[in-house]
Amino acid sequence: MKFKSRKSVIWLLCAAASVCTGCGPGDKGYVNGRVTLDGNPVEKARVHFHPVGGGRMSQGVTGANGDFELRYTIDEKGALIGEHKVVISTGEPVLDDKTGREYFLPEVIPAKYNKNTTLTANVKAGNNPIDFELTSK
Repeated sequence: MKFKSRKSVIWLLCAAASVCTGCGPGDKGYVNGRVTLDGNPVEKARVHFHPVGGGRMSQGVTGANGDFELRYTIDEKGALIGEHKVVISTGEPVLDDKTGREYFLPEVIPAKYNKNTTLTANVKAGNNPIDFELTSK
């Protein structure tokens, strides 16, 4: 590839660096909450926040009481500030600790919350407690 000016090369390198590094720490909010289905906590559900305007998604997994906490990266908690499409699913692959084999958990969450999600959430700076009270009907 041939560039006409040094300015073009610098601009291209800056653009590539911004894509590789993502957003800065001030662009995220801490997100936690609880997932219930028909009033009962959902364990081992994957909660994914997909930024509507583009960018890295954040995800978390619910514990026995349905509580989750989103992670932006392995080392960083939170989600990008702004509007998100939310996907909640239990039909994910799981590794059996004893056998080392992978199996799929049964999907107990209706498609309107995963494949055909209608869920959204707005993440702001600071703490964002966001609960999802799902229904099977």
